[in-house]
Amino acid sequence: MKVNMNKKTEAWIEKNGGVIKLDAYHPLFGTAAGGFIDAMVAYEVPENTSDYQMIEMDNIQVFVHESLNTKEQLTFHLIGFGPFQQIQVKGVKHFRKKEMKKAMA
Repeated sequence: MKVNMNKKTEAWIEKNGGVIKLDAYHPLFGTAAGGFIDAMVAYEVPENTSDYQMIEMDNIQVFVHESLNTKEQLTFHLIGFGPFQQIQVKGVKHFRKKEMKKAMA
């Protein structure tokens, strides 16, 4: 998996600990039973790193949970201003074919 971010985003992440953690978030159902999936971004090392794929680049560690389906490339971008800044991630597959088939059955 390839990780892409611009220099501004990279500098912000380094300033805030140098760690990004991505977990699966199910906003409509609250579980992994099916439906829409998004990525929840946190700025901490996961408690159980064996459940995550770790990608290192320069001074940044990216942890992607194994239940999160991603495309070939993840792109991180800094959005917002001042104290409202946060990281936006692109490259997450929002639906799973197996789960959609089970949900429809």
